[in-house]
Amino acid sequence: MKEIDVRKLPIGLRLKIYEYALFLNKKGLKSSEIRMEVLKKWNLLIRKKTIYRWITNRHKACRQLRIFMPTPSKELSYIIGVLFGDGTLKNERKNYQYKFILRTKDRDFAEYFSNQISKLLNFPGGYKIRTENGFLRKGGKGYVVSVSNKMLFHFLSKDAEYLMNYVKEYPADFIRGLFDSDGFTIISCGKKFRVGFGIVNTNIKILEFVKNLLRDNFGITSKIYTTIKKGHKVKIWGKIYTANKTVYGLVSSGLNNAKKFLRFISSSIIRKREKLEDAVYIIENFPTNLRVSEWLKMYKKEGREWIRIAG
Repeated sequence: MKEIDVRKLPIGLRLKIYEYALFLNKKGLKSSEIRMEVLKKWNLLIRKKTIYRWITNRHKACRQLRIFMPTPSKELSYIIGVLFGDGTLKNERKNYQYKFILRTKDRDFAEYFSNQISKLLNFPGGYKIRTENGFLRKGGKGYVVSVSNKMLFHFLSKDAEYLMNYVKEYPADFIRGLFDSDGFTIISCGKKFRVGFGIVNTNIKILEFVKNLLRDNFGITSKIYTTIKKGHKVKIWGKIYTANKTVYGLVSSGLNNAKKFLRFISSSIIRKREKLEDAVYIIENFPTNLRVSEWLKMYKKEGREWIRIAG
């Protein structure tokens, strides 16, 4: 009979075998004898060195296990929002790693994500934020948080419509996670000064869900439109790409919508939050003919993005 790698066994069964091995060891059985008893009981041939490490307390059956129970919470809602945006699921079968990974250019986003997922998985130390080069379009340093948890991985692997049921109790956190990932501030700085916010996604059902949440929970109106059609050419940071999926955008315009968004939802990313706050401040404190000039005192445009002027 072929030996079994216990890491391939379901967690519940693995724990039962582990506890049984410790029980037999207390009765005086050696690792080879315990191995045969496990074979009789479960018809599984465990590696002798595995059992030896268990009974000598060198290894535990689930030494880094963080129990995840899919219960609605602020933290879970935020994590699902990030999943629908910048989050990536990665299964490294050779190393038995089931990872949820966030890559971002914003350190504050990485810190907030680490904080939320640490609370969700009851990991007081917090998940490490590491720097990485090469994945940002303009080059430079980015930030990565990688979380390995098999139970969370399998839960987040379910389809979007299933996961949406877990965010309805905490819609603000869910929308914040999605906005942190794929959201943007709208600043119209032509003849008139206007403000708004938006979110892009390739799954129109997610945006329709967000549109309803914004309207029903916060009184925020929005519209959905097609931004890029599949197969069309698009220029990003000076390079031409062919879209392999249709991209949709949800847009909410106007001062009242922006104020409600800041009050009830907001963003963990300072540059996004400040931009919206500054635009609202200008509209509320300056007459129409001065708003554009006041904005240009605070921001300069680099490519398609408004950048706050230092000082």
